Amino acid sequence: MKLRHLTFCLGILLGGLNASAQDMLITAIYDGSLAGGNPRGIELYVVNDIPDLSLYGIGTAFNTTPSNGVDYTFPADAATAGTYIHVVKSAAEFNTYFGLTATYVVGSIFDFNGDDSVELFFNGAVIDVYGAPGTDGTGLAWEYMDSWSYRISGTAASTTWDPASWTVAGINVYDPATTNAAASPAMPIETFQASSGTPGCTDSNACNYDSNATVNDGSCYSIGDSCDDGDSNTVNDTVQSDCSCAGETSIPGCTDVNACNYDIAATLDNGTCDYSCIGCLNSLACNYDSNATIDSGLCAFTGDACDDGDPLTTGDIFQGDCSCAGIINVPGCTNTSACNYDSNATSDDGSCDFSCLGCTNSAACNYDAAATVDNGTCI
Repeated sequence: MKLRHLTFCLGILLGGLNASAQDMLITAIYDGSLAGGNPRGIELYVVNDIPDLSLYGIGTAFNTTPSNGVDYTFPADAATAGTYIHVVKSAAEFNTYFGLTATYVVGSIFDFNGDDSVELFFNGAVIDVYGAPGTDGTGLAWEYMDSWSYRISGTAASTTWDPASWTVAGINVYDPATTNAAASPAMPIETFQASSGTPGCTDSNACNYDSNATVNDGSCYSIGDSCDDGDSNTVNDTVQSDCSCAGETSIPGCTDVNACNYDIAATLDNGTCDYSCIGCLNSLACNYDSNATIDSGLCAFTGDACDDGDPLTTGDIFQGDCSCAGIINVPGCTNTSACNYDSNATSDDGSCDFSCLGCTNSAACNYDAAATVDNGTCI
């Protein structure tokens, strides 16, 4: 991916403004699985009131290309402490995926993938970063391809990425989820708190609700969520009604209902499906299979089209003896009115000649001495 940076121009007087580098930080980054890799964006958290956001900008560094400064300057809007700012590539896809309204839309500026870095600037200087500008994140701890990464509450902005400050979901969490809620795990959007408090699950409806927790750390899980019961012999592990994790016992066998040996009890296909019992059950058909027990619906009869494998024949059909044969292709003139009509020709090759046609009556005004076939045009 080529380098593109959101470039921030600071050209205003700072006198009288209380904004500082500690007033805003990056709290989330995500790379979605909808068309075009959407939604793509970041979440910012406003720590203290900011009278003028135009002091801030965002920069992206792709793959191994180092940072080139800031590319997008925020408008001169005010931001209130405790609010979240969503900077996205596309507002529609963001709304579809998260059910929220985007704050700022930057379009193709956010054409990053899950191996690219993002920087937050204040007065033209980097104050927070996700990833490592100049480094391809593929396979690294901060990679978020088709996934997300969310800042742990109570952690501070840093000009170098700190893994202890982030929950990285792992790649492909959003593939094939069509909404954040459908992902496992879902990104805990808008849950970051500047004060660390007591981390834990603050959702009283969750299985692991912690009444002592004051900051949601994204660890909540509920009945029906995917889980891992630790048993390699089970599949489709989910959180049960008693909040335990359990899966279905893995029973190997053929799971294709169309196979001869379909096993209704099987939960894991082991590649043993057999289709040898499927064939034509009609004894009058050319391809009748006396060993078949399930009709394939592909019986062929005399007169049906077939392919005799000969490129020189046309109109191949099953003959009375069930062999497949076609008409040998004999090129020539097939127009019976032509001078060179060929009764043996099966395909017209465009060679028909009509020069022999004309008036053969020597008494006619338009008598044609060269004509050998009268065409009824004598006058």
